[in-house]
Amino acid sequence: GEELYEVERIVDKRKNKKGKTEYLVRWKGYDSEDDTWEPEQHLVNCEEYIHDFNRRH
Repeated sequence: GEELYEVERIVDKRKNKKGKTEYLVRWKGYDSEDDTWEPEQHLVNCEEYIHDFNRRH
């Protein structure tokens, strides 16, 4: 199956060209150069991280 990576935190947020929200994800155990932009629907079970990010920004 697909390997699951653990989210450490959400670093940033943007809208893509189609107007969909994407989040810049910091992966647990990885450095900032490994951050990736992920569409909101990919981040299942990450509501608390998204909520934390939105609360801070």
